[in-house]
Amino acid sequence: MLTDWTQLRLGYRLGMCSILAMWVAWDCAWGLTKGEVSIGGRSAFPVFRACFGLLAWHWFWGMAVYVWTRYRINYIYLFDFDPRNVDTPLDIFNDAVDETLVFLICMLMYYKADAGDMPLWIPPRAYPTFLILYAIKCLIFPWKLRKPLWIAIRQTVTAPFVSPTFFLTYVGDVFTR
Repeated sequence: MLTDWTQLRLGYRLGMCSILAMWVAWDCAWGLTKGEVSIGGRSAFPVFRACFGLLAWHWFWGMAVYVWTRYRINYIYLFDFDPRNVDTPLDIFNDAVDETLVFLICMLMYYKADAGDMPLWIPPRAYPTFLILYAIKCLIFPWKLRKPLWIAIRQTVTAPFVSPTFFLTYVGDVFTR
């Protein structure tokens, strides 16, 4: 008998994310009481804010796919997806948790290094740079799953020149919110 540990693994990593999020929040609040500049006042904050936007989009996509799957809405048919290239909600959440862990670790390490709370073996600017490279990697690879996303973005941007589909309307709506 095989035991599926994917939900336990997901829950364990979600717990790690929540602890890291509380640590980042604590350091930001504690830094304010010590008279230091919080993470929002540091020079790399726009990088973290942009990466958080992409990360939030990934979490929301996972929640939408979960709700559609739970209530048996055939979003694969509605959006004209290739059924062979569609992730399950659990796969999407696992990817989002991995990205959240990298995001929070980079944010915490940057804040600690820039505040002088840890030895400067790695310069503080390396953490946002690594986060940018990681975000680019996640937006491109695995190419088999990301190619339809980039095609949809291209077709949405060039909407007057391609025939619209329901999914392109959805993507355009997400872009304009």
